Amino acid sequence: MAGALAKREIIVPSIPAVAMLGKGFKGYKSMKEEPVRKVKVVEDETLKQLKKAFGSLVYDLRYVNHDKLYKSACQHVKRLKYRAADVAKFSLVLVSLQEDEATFGTRAGIFLSALINSGTDTDYIIHTNQLTMTLQHLGHGNTKNIIVEGYAGRFVGWNMKGGSITVNGDAGMGAGFVMKGGFLTVNGNTGSWAGRGMQGGVITVKGDATGNDRLTIIGNAGDEMQGGVIRVEGEIGTVGKVEHGKIFHKGVKIIDK
Repeated sequence: MAGALAKREIIVPSIPAVAMLGKGFKGYKSMKEEPVRKVKVVEDETLKQLKKAFGSLVYDLRYVNHDKLYKSACQHVKRLKYRAADVAKFSLVLVSLQEDEATFGTRAGIFLSALINSGTDTDYIIHTNQLTMTLQHLGHGNTKNIIVEGYAGRFVGWNMKGGSITVNGDAGMGAGFVMKGGFLTVNGNTGSWAGRGMQGGVITVKGDATGNDRLTIIGNAGDEMQGGVIRVEGEIGTVGKVEHGKIFHKGVKIIDK
């Protein structure tokens, strides 16, 4: 039919997050790997527009400025019309857009963050199990409610201002980096520098916060923890300098300043 939107099925593999742990995220207890499942995604006009906008987002490694990249991403998506379901579908097809490993993770994480914060919905689901490259900065400046199904990557919740991020999997280094508000819950393990430069909000880690070789710095790795609360239910690594804030380990308060 003339004028009808063309739809195309995209089949992407759903790869368990634990398959990624060997890539720069070692030291955690392995989970049983499940068989690869196929996920069908129907490509409609909205998804095509999201993919086009992502493709036009440029990240120059010579000028590393994540806030500037985020503002650029917001400009790329501000005229698009989409819903939370479209963002979830886009996260599933990101696997087909993985090209430059040096820039993909940051571009994808910040682009998803811009889509979420600029969107009209309050609740979003992001799927990461199918990715073979690591996301970075997912939830940058977050103000919404996000559920991450799979590995959240590095610096999840960077500069988070409110809302919530729930990770049904592990998170890499820098979870809640310079976080200002909201709730970040990791139902798996976290890497180094959790809560570095944190000023407010609550980070809860249901698994271990030990990182590579059990040398995680909780709350500080050069920058002081300046506020907020960190709760670790599993094993904990080294606790760094805390200027202000509270840290609980298995329900016991170990830092209160």
